[in-house]
Amino acid sequence: MSENKDLVHILKLLDDESPKVRMHVWEKLEANLFAWEGDIRAQIGTISGPSQKKLLTLLTDGSRRGFRKSWLHWREIPNEMEKLEAALSGIALLLSGQRLDSKFPSHPSLRSLLDGLAQDFRNTGRENRPSLLAEYLFSERGLRGSDAEYYDSGNSNLVQVIETGRGIPITLASVFMLVGHRLGLHIFGCDVPEHFLTRAIERGQDLIIDCFDGGKILDRDRLGQLEQKYAPEFSRLLRSTAAPESIIARVLRNLINAYHLSGDKASSEFIWTLADDLRAEREGPEELQDLI
Repeated sequence: MSENKDLVHILKLLDDESPKVRMHVWEKLEANLFAWEGDIRAQIGTISGPSQKKLLTLLTDGSRRGFRKSWLHWREIPNEMEKLEAALSGIALLLSGQRLDSKFPSHPSLRSLLDGLAQDFRNTGRENRPSLLAEYLFSERGLRGSDAEYYDSGNSNLVQVIETGRGIPITLASVFMLVGHRLGLHIFGCDVPEHFLTRAIERGQDLIIDCFDGGKILDRDRLGQLEQKYAPEFSRLLRSTAAPESIIARVLRNLINAYHLSGDKASSEFIWTLADDLRAEREGPEELQDLI
């Protein structure tokens, strides 16, 4: 990277004795933030004290403004599974601190990770059925629920979930659905209370699969217990297909809770703005409005 002489000079004036000079420096940095972001990040290690903290805040705020402006473009994608993947890619970009550079969010690693899981399943020679894919992902590959760090924000980053093999119900279910989509399988999300399940069609029958619990297929007794506990909504939601907007709303809600519990007020408030934007922009049944 070639040295940005203007930036080098400006950074030297961050702690100038003159308040007027310091004010001009920060105005200059904010005005050129988009063009200089890469150079600033490359040189931020040479800055110490309060100026470094303020500069990091400036970079974070700038990135968030750009992200918020662009990320809802995923709603323009017609295919439901591709829409979901683009939205989750955007969230993965945000959580890993990467810039959202294209109209439709695309994390550089997520697509290849999902493609790899689908190809690995094909290579096993198993029959192409949802129950066998669940067995492969959640038993053989070891993807499972993150019990110890359930409220870690990283559990909403699908790249991290695949790489570490740990996640929460909705992100593990999303991996299952998106890998299944690559295999031509019909797997849907079920946005039931206090949990997130999947419904798969196999040999003309509906299977309810709990990805957080090792890809277990829920039997009639267990489904009856849940229906009794959450009636009357449980049966309706189990038969309904969770829309991408509904899934992303729930992911955002999980992130708000995670940041709140960790004491990161700024991040929690920013995710609230994304949730508000989604609620304001989406169309659908009125009950979806209660998801945020």
